Amino acid sequence: MEDYIKGHIIEIHYGSRLLSSQERKYTKEFPIKDLNAKGIIGDMGIFKHGKFVHTDYLNLKLHGLNMRIGGSGSVSRRHSVPLYDIAVMVALGFSAPKIALRLKGEYGLYENVELATITHVVQSAIHDIMGGTFQAQEGLLKPIIEYLVDKGIARSDIYLAFKHAEFNFGWFNDWSYSKALIDADIEWICTNFNLDPKSSWEVIELYLDKAPRYYAGISEDLWLECAFKGLYKTGDQAEVLGVDPSRIGSRKVPKVLKAILLEKYKIDSSHIRQGAWTELRYQTHKDFAINALRNGFVEIDGKRVILTPQNFHTALCRFVYNFYTSNPKVYFETILFGMSLSDIWQRYGTLNSFNPLPL
Repeated sequence: MEDYIKGHIIEIHYGSRLLSSQERKYTKEFPIKDLNAKGIIGDMGIFKHGKFVHTDYLNLKLHGLNMRIGGSGSVSRRHSVPLYDIAVMVALGFSAPKIALRLKGEYGLYENVELATITHVVQSAIHDIMGGTFQAQEGLLKPIIEYLVDKGIARSDIYLAFKHAEFNFGWFNDWSYSKALIDADIEWICTNFNLDPKSSWEVIELYLDKAPRYYAGISEDLWLECAFKGLYKTGDQAEVLGVDPSRIGSRKVPKVLKAILLEKYKIDSSHIRQGAWTELRYQTHKDFAINALRNGFVEIDGKRVILTPQNFHTALCRFVYNFYTSNPKVYFETILFGMSLSDIWQRYGTLNSFNPLPL
């Protein structure tokens, strides 16, 4: 073989960790220029796309010299894994560490192999075959979610059943924050905007932000209703949400509220006052006030209450918000709008409803 293959030492390593990372690096950017300098490769360069070209670095996988990016082949080849079983477990929402744990425990495989090694092998298999965690969940878990929604299962129940599938960089995590849509959402868009389901994606994409949003499987409208009513006790929230928030998780709920604030109101964490629930309450109260002012009235127990420049703030606090503040004027001027009552009326009041000032 020495007559056909010439060896060339790039680096010398005495540990597998650095060797692995450097192998990945050199597979992606092999230093062709060094081989040229040492005369191992001639001055004609590399034959690419029907001609010789000169390059300093070469991607060995992209140009067919390696089947895969280096750095993990030795581990993966030493331990084979049941790929179909892994696919089923991904479809059920299990992460690579949990799959590895099941392979060692329930399957009784790899008794003398460390769990971290098997986890790495599983992760490599998912990456090599599906392209990564997100793509694996999108290809295998998403159809399960779509099937359950199509069968009429509540999205909140689906979320709770697959909550273990929620981890960073996964499709399910995006779905739980309404960043990933399913077929039912696309069908809703087509139905409500009279679009042909066979329309090009470019046409449907224009309406994506119009689809109902769900957070942890619960409609955004229900989260907003809880905030509007000032329901801070989990029992009261459960009556509106249809799910006990404690089942969603004490860490998840604040993230949901912050996601709604950012997506709907463009308010990031640095601008949240007195907690996410309270900030969301302020924003929903402000929204209601603007609509009521433009209409010129509110309906209270079937009776129409006309709003005037003198009474709108006290009427809304008393009859709508059930917010018995000692000073409705301060609530509107300082907390909700940041402007005087007269300016609020001038901008949003019924007399200006046909020609409102810009928001």
